[in-house]
Amino acid sequence: QVFNAMNSYDLGCSQGGGANSIQVFTDVGLAFLSDTIKSNLRAGYKCLQVTRRQKRSLDFQKKMSGIASRYQNTDLQKCCEDGMKLNPMRFSCTKRLKKVAGSPECRHAFQDCCEKATALRKKEKRRNAGLARHYDDHEEMEIFDETSVNLRTYFPESWWWNFEELKSPGNHSVENFAPDSITTWEVQAISISPEKGFCIAEPHTFAVFKDFFVSLRLPNSVRRQEQLEIKAVIYNYLPNDLQVTVTMDAVKGLCTSEATQKSVQLTLLAKGNSATPAYFPVVPLTVGEFPITITAFDTVLGYSDSIRKYLNVVAEGVLQREEKTICLNSDLKSHTLDLNRPSDMVPGSDSHVFVSLKGNIMGESVENCLSLTGVEKLIRVPKGCAEQTMVKMAPAVYAIEYLDASEQWTNFSPQQKEEAISMIEKGYIRLLEFQKEDGSYGAFKTIPSSVWLTAFIVKVLTRCREYISVQDSHIRNSVSYLINQKQTDDSFHDHHPVLDRSMQGGIKSEEEDLALTAFVTIALQQSLKVYNSSDVVQVIRRAVAYMKNQLSRNVNCYSTTITAYALTLVQSDSEEAQTAKEKLRSCSVFDAAKQQRYWGNGHDAVSVETTAYALLQTLLLKDMEYARPIATWLTERRNYGGGYCSTQDTVVALEALSQYSIQTLNTGSTNLTVNLGIPGRQNDYIITLTGTDEVIQKELQFELGRKLEVSVHGRGNGTMSILKVYWSSELKNNTCNDLILTVEMEGRVKYSEAAYSDENYDYGDIITEENSEFEPLSEIDWFDIHSRRKRDVISPSKAEPLHYKVCVRSTGSSAPKMSLVDLSLLSGLEPDTKDLEQLVMSSDQYIQHYEYKEGKVLLYFGEITSGPDPDCILFGAKQINPMGLVQPANAILYDFYNPERKCSVFYSAPKHSAMLSKVCHASVCQCAEGPCARERSTFNKAIKQNTRFTFTCYQPTADYVYEVEFVNSTQKSVFDYYEAKIHRILKTTTDENIQVGSHRQFLTRSTCNLNLAIGKRYLLMGKDGRTVDGNNKMQYFLDAQAWIEKIPDDRECSSTLHWQACAYLQDFMN
Repeated sequence: QVFNAMNSYDLGCSQGGGANSIQVFTDVGLAFLSDTIKSNLRAGYKCLQVTRRQKRSLDFQKKMSGIASRYQNTDLQKCCEDGMKLNPMRFSCTKRLKKVAGSPECRHAFQDCCEKATALRKKEKRRNAGLARHYDDHEEMEIFDETSVNLRTYFPESWWWNFEELKSPGNHSVENFAPDSITTWEVQAISISPEKGFCIAEPHTFAVFKDFFVSLRLPNSVRRQEQLEIKAVIYNYLPNDLQVTVTMDAVKGLCTSEATQKSVQLTLLAKGNSATPAYFPVVPLTVGEFPITITAFDTVLGYSDSIRKYLNVVAEGVLQREEKTICLNSDLKSHTLDLNRPSDMVPGSDSHVFVSLKGNIMGESVENCLSLTGVEKLIRVPKGCAEQTMVKMAPAVYAIEYLDASEQWTNFSPQQKEEAISMIEKGYIRLLEFQKEDGSYGAFKTIPSSVWLTAFIVKVLTRCREYISVQDSHIRNSVSYLINQKQTDDSFHDHHPVLDRSMQGGIKSEEEDLALTAFVTIALQQSLKVYNSSDVVQVIRRAVAYMKNQLSRNVNCYSTTITAYALTLVQSDSEEAQTAKEKLRSCSVFDAAKQQRYWGNGHDAVSVETTAYALLQTLLLKDMEYARPIATWLTERRNYGGGYCSTQDTVVALEALSQYSIQTLNTGSTNLTVNLGIPGRQNDYIITLTGTDEVIQKELQFELGRKLEVSVHGRGNGTMSILKVYWSSELKNNTCNDLILTVEMEGRVKYSEAAYSDENYDYGDIITEENSEFEPLSEIDWFDIHSRRKRDVISPSKAEPLHYKVCVRSTGSSAPKMSLVDLSLLSGLEPDTKDLEQLVMSSDQYIQHYEYKEGKVLLYFGEITSGPDPDCILFGAKQINPMGLVQPANAILYDFYNPERKCSVFYSAPKHSAMLSKVCHASVCQCAEGPCARERSTFNKAIKQNTRFTFTCYQPTADYVYEVEFVNSTQKSVFDYYEAKIHRILKTTTDENIQVGSHRQFLTRSTCNLNLAIGKRYLLMGKDGRTVDGNNKMQYFLDAQAWIEKIPDDRECSSTLHWQACAYLQDFMN
């Protein structure tokens, strides 16, 4: 302990032990006095001059630099440096080498440097073991570039996007109000003039600062009934110590340390030039956004500050979306929508049904294709790779083509077309970041090129030329790349595919080549308007011959359909196109009851894409009678926002529907009257869809728990989209058949005190990296080092590192070519982005890309392992707020191109973790337990003869009174489910089907610890439930308004002491 205390003052200010004997004492923070020698006294907890040297790392860094300097080639130097870096999973050099996809020279450099660095670390660890220093296994020395060390990461949001017209020469001033952020802003001015053209001025900075202020950080979201400590940091840049009063305003629905709805108040000493934390334990009882207002003031000198941010509280479980689209026409006289509450719905959570009505086939798709916010509604996929960028471009092009042809721009705001074109332009610029020197594209810049992806981009960029400026060379270079990929048999083969259709119907490799050849042919045919060379025409001609030959075999439905479209596109009246049409139509499925036609199984993304190609082929032949049931099926498969499951089915289906809508523009106007009503209620909704408002959306909102009756009258076509949103206690449609996902957390998860940086004040989504305990602290970080050490004893701040371990694998014969993990973090946690960056950027690459946003981490795994050994990654996480009773979170592994192919899991904090314990104190815990039901004792003296009668009829009143016997119990998510057999019904209200002998479920929160006895009888009274079980029977939620009383047996009642209490109970029940 003595050595540890002394070591905390050693800042490593100079090289070695010290320049001389006196400096040895000074550097380690000690003063030495004798009759002849006096060392210098250090004035503060800092070095006298700025130094970048890290304690005990200089010699280590020199040796590492020597290893890397042996390689003169910069590429090999990077391979060497990547090998020397620590791997988050602590894999051996041999195992890491398997992930290195570079040249043999790179692989050799990587292995050589990795092994040398490993040996050097072991040597350093043995040497340090003899010193008076604590050495943790998790604190192995890391390699870093000393010239780029940056202890703070901060990315402020931009503002002040103003346009000013200067009508006269000279100086001009512009004023604006700065945001409330404590930060430094950079201002950039750009001028445009006829004489001097385009000029950019040197940027200037200005700081917004206060000598005394409050910083507040909140987690992205927490769940109801979770416990957290809200931390406010009081920054005092004044030289004086301040006696500060800190208050947090009371908020309804938020339990605090005050039993009443009063502000919580703390008094603390904020020392000069220091940062001091203040903690407020809270427990949210309801769902919603809670304003957290922190005020700090000093009554002596008058310094004060106040800040308000919002705490987002969500319900327990997983948010579920159920979507459906119905085509409206005069044939649909009436339709009933079942809006009953699902059996897995979390009690007390919000649930809604949204109904959107549109007056045409394109429906919501048109409007949502015209803006970035709309595209996010159109399809819920990440936006990181090259193909995902196309989702912003292709649908917008199709929507603009449709609106131009139908002359319906007058129904939109004037700037919406400009916004759509601007979105296409930005997508084009973003897309060029993925283009390689030969014109090809990979999913990411570092991923090998894909023939399919390059053809897809050629196809879309050719269409975009109609609306934005696209350099022809960008298309020609890509077309040249495609031509060079032609195989000797005139087919196309993708050595690095990103799209995998082989899992559908057992497609063989030659069938994959057939589908890819058709796809490339479509792109080349459409690019002829840009690159109409004899080479391109010759490749198309030979591809047609190859496809004609392959179609004579028994091929898959998807390959048949896309080949038929390609052949018809090249020459619709050719013999091979006619043969392909007949083969295509022979494998369709016709639903006579719904008058719909589709291809495939009718359930997944591949079926949508296949049917869309069939519709495009039919439209080329102008066969509108055959096209109508296909368009109807595609329309009813859309989600609420107008898109589909994945990028490919969305892009192809919207292209097909837009072309269908354009070709049917003059077939008749729309004049539909739609009546929506709930049985037993008045004031039905009557919506009229006419030709003047065909694209105007009519959106309505309903609550779950009823049926909605819809009747339609009139002529024309329209769409009705339904979206059901609710919180579920279960993971639905969780197959995990051939995809396996496991998520584990390692570490004890004790809260770690953050080092308070002087930049990260008001932007909670950007975290400054914490200093190592062995690095010198800045002056603002050094605030009462002794008291911090005392807090370490009471609440350890040197917690063990917390890590996420994510493992994925495929058990099927065909693994997805691009797989994603959507990982919801536990409340109060944020990922260590340095670990994630290393997993992406290192030569031994483990993931292709990652995204972090709003409490979620998206991990792009690319093609995952097939077999018993999974692909595993490890990355760190930081706890930004102390949390207790943290609830499980969910993670989903899915095939990007077929999202129905997925595996969903729940995971929790590690056992014995502080996150699973209570952090609340006294009145906060008491308040948090207020909504819990409590079991009553028959022999309680407070229960009089009329107590139960009063509870039932007056206060708080009961909808039901049952005598039940609990037969079993299960736990789901954060709820305990008790199944009970009804023995007596003393009162019932809305549960009409209940009778003696029936079984019902009674729910209670697991944290309430009721522990009701199985096989015993109870008297239950309370309010009717708002949810139903799997058999559509009412579920009852046991909360603070419920009466739970175990009925004593005859032996207990035979006692003279208990006889009267038992008599009161029997009188009530009789």
